[in-house]
Amino acid sequence: MENVLVVERKIESGIPLEIWTLNRPEKLNAINSALIEALLLEGERLWQDLRQDLTSVRALVVKAAGEKAFAAGADISEMNHFGRSKAQGFSERGQKAFGYFERLPIPTIAAIRGFALGGGLELAMCCDILIATQNAQFGQPEGALGLVPGFGASSRFLDRIGINKGLELLYSCRRIAAPEALRLGLIQEVLAVDQNLEARAIQLAVECGQKSAPLSNRFVKEIAYKLRQKRFEELLSLESKYFGEIFESEDKKEGVEAFLAKRPAQFKGK
Repeated sequence: MENVLVVERKIESGIPLEIWTLNRPEKLNAINSALIEALLLEGERLWQDLRQDLTSVRALVVKAAGEKAFAAGADISEMNHFGRSKAQGFSERGQKAFGYFERLPIPTIAAIRGFALGGGLELAMCCDILIATQNAQFGQPEGALGLVPGFGASSRFLDRIGINKGLELLYSCRRIAAPEALRLGLIQEVLAVDQNLEARAIQLAVECGQKSAPLSNRFVKEIAYKLRQKRFEELLSLESKYFGEIFESEDKKEGVEAFLAKRPAQFKGK
């Protein structure tokens, strides 16, 4: 069975951390059902561990195998066969899985190299701190496939960079490089390409664990999550509904077929 998520617990400078690695490098770490289920399983396991002992893990780092991508989006080859109900369920499961990064009572850090597109960016945006190498690229290109975001970008992307700029990028499906992502507030730090991304992520995780108390981190994050939850809950439900609905459209069929055939799509608004 494919080991789509590698989980490691380690001690750095006396601080217990977990490092999760998205492990589908041959597919540019595309988000599929197996990866979502693995994230759900590990998210619930860590949630329960922290309920028993808040000091058992002080921070979580999320990274990806390979040099080309953090995650280049959802797995289109798998989604191509979804109907409305299955698509909506896929969206809802992904939202729940990614939501653990927001709900866990510890700092969560996404370390991004290469592409963070579509579902990959949606996963990263659920983390508290996003750092990336200078050559990383970000975007929500779902519109080019005749789709809408399904894992929370309709809320989180617009919240992070503002409605008008967010809409421009959703309409245009344009990718942005790390320096622009930093300027827009999408990410918090840019590293040179030759810097050790994982080492910097671990250093940040250790700083979070050393300099603030576990209860302090838990309480400030809970307040932040409650604020976001109040605004986003209804929107996430609507996003899943539309994600399923659009799977019955002619434009979705054309968009995905064009993507797989590497040709321009001819959309009809149907």
